[in-house]
Amino acid sequence: MSFDVLQDKIRAMKNPTVAGLDARIDYVPEHIRQAAFAEHGTGLEGACEAIYQFNVGLIDALCDIVPAVKPQSAYYENLGWRGMEMLERTIRYAKARAVRHRRHQAGRHRFHRLRLRGRLAVRGEDRGGDLQDL
Repeated sequence: MSFDVLQDKIRAMKNPTVAGLDARIDYVPEHIRQAAFAEHGTGLEGACEAIYQFNVGLIDALCDIVPAVKPQSAYYENLGWRGMEMLERTIRYAKARAVRHRRHQAGRHRFHRLRLRGRLAVRGEDRGGDLQDL
């Protein structure tokens, strides 16, 4: 995504914040960790699933508030192939969530055509470091 598009989204949402998604298990609330560990074990697979579920919750909570989310790729790379798989899942989820958000917003704007609508964007450093238009 170009910075022009990001700036348009920032203006529409009246919020210059881009939310970073760090793949750190110690940032994940205990109840999410325990649920993931119960299903996937206490190793790397369970930790990655807990982080992914936390990311999903953050994306859902932030899609109406921030114009973009940015997974911090170094944190994901540090977790090896499972981390990179989680990064891909996170980007895919954020894009899908943004599409649903736009559809919902488009429906609302049939009656409110003059209102600006915000959209969610994802910065995927695995895609050359550019912000990805959603």
